[in-house]
Amino acid sequence: MPTSIAFLLSIRTFSTSIHSFISSSVPLEATIGRKESKMWSPSLVALPFLVRSLVSAAGTTTPQCPTYNGQLYLDANGVNYTIYCGADTSPGDYATVTATSLDACLAACDAQYSSSNCQVVTYDGGSTCYLKRSFSSTTSNSNLVSAVRFVPPPPYPVPQANYVNASSGCGTALSSSITPGGASVNMTFVSPDGLTRWYLIHVPKIYDINKAAPLIMSFHGRSSDPVAHESETGYSLAKWNPYGIVVYPSGIQVGTKLTRWRVMTLLMIDSNNGKAILQRPDHRS
Repeated sequence: MPTSIAFLLSIRTFSTSIHSFISSSVPLEATIGRKESKMWSPSLVALPFLVRSLVSAAGTTTPQCPTYNGQLYLDANGVNYTIYCGADTSPGDYATVTATSLDACLAACDAQYSSSNCQVVTYDGGSTCYLKRSFSSTTSNSNLVSAVRFVPPPPYPVPQANYVNASSGCGTALSSSITPGGASVNMTFVSPDGLTRWYLIHVPKIYDINKAAPLIMSFHGRSSDPVAHESETGYSLAKWNPYGIVVYPSGIQVGTKLTRWRVMTLLMIDSNNGKAILQRPDHRS
């Protein structure tokens, strides 16, 4: 399998500057006009650690209301739930079971997680436990307590509105040829050296033009191409990459030579005057 390199950046969109990047060997941050070269924003990096801290701090005793309202609770099976005191949830239940406590209600949901995708419970404090598959909102009901299964967020940047390092493309409509969540689209351009270049671009289904999202630049290995590389990496699959825009640039093939990239700069010394010379190998050879 060809080797590959992928860069994950805390940015959202692409512009004609991608064209410059593909046909030059200038550092990526400078080429696409980003002011920050860091891969993660500090607040986002801290998120998974915060989640783990909350989870480890969660209690293992029966949750009491209103003390546990809005807090994580670790049940007897090691599953974390967010507790909502005095609240019902929507959508409604798919089944009801008899339970003598909220813990018993949670245990019933845990038992049906794999078979029925139980994600939420609502308990009446007596004997009825309502099992639910999803959660969208709460409504006030002093006779009920609800619990929503906690799912940790992906450990990389998620789309954000008013993000300080967003590119100038934020708020700009997509090209009519690109459908969020649809098949990747082949885009072409003419590079400064007159060559017609191309790349695939994938935009995720949840894309919002008003939110900054990650951009992944993924480079195929020698002799490969963007189409094969997209299939190899899986970066366009929502289950692996729900938030990021992915660009798969194509290398250059001239004649019978293999597709490749210009990957380094050589420092040479002129034997006539002893001066240093920077020489870039031809990326088409």
